[in-house]
Amino acid sequence: MFWVVAVLLGWSLPVVEQILWVVVVFFSVLVHEMGHALSARIAGQTTHVVLHTMGGLTIFDEAAPARPRWKRALVAFSGTLAGFLLAGLTYLLVPLLGAVESGILGALYFHLLWVNIVWGLVNLLPIWPMAGGQIARSLLVEFVGDTGFSISSLASVAVAGLVAFVAWQFSQPIISMFFAYFAYREFESTV
Repeated sequence: MFWVVAVLLGWSLPVVEQILWVVVVFFSVLVHEMGHALSARIAGQTTHVVLHTMGGLTIFDEAAPARPRWKRALVAFSGTLAGFLLAGLTYLLVPLLGAVESGILGALYFHLLWVNIVWGLVNLLPIWPMAGGQIARSLLVEFVGDTGFSISSLASVAVAGLVAFVAWQFSQPIISMFFAYFAYREFESTV
């Protein structure tokens, strides 16, 4: 399903560019998840990465001792940081290969920047299970206690619902459905 969703997200592109889009999405998701995995391994956990319908997932070893909440927040942020670093490298290195205003190189340049910057920023919204939701929940529970869990859940439902509405208004039904699903799942888990 990962591949189907990637194709659907780039459905309006010409065929050659759509193939490039799918490759960029795959590579960017892999870099993002490897960022999580690397930071978790530095913290002493074993991990593995799985691609699924909504992107990727880094799965942590259940047998490892529990990490402090600030370390959980750091591991959650590290995937987005890896994407931002990839965008930075793209910004610096791809123009050295030639003109990036048009053609395949231009499309590669644009898609790598767009996916890693825009999705990175969206991923930092306080929506569970995305990185921003994990960071918000970890830090709120750390500083406010159990009330922080409820606050993070309410924020997650509200922000995911808002993003779903805005995506729908901008004729992005796939994105709207993802965020509506996130809002529904978080609402269902808190009721």
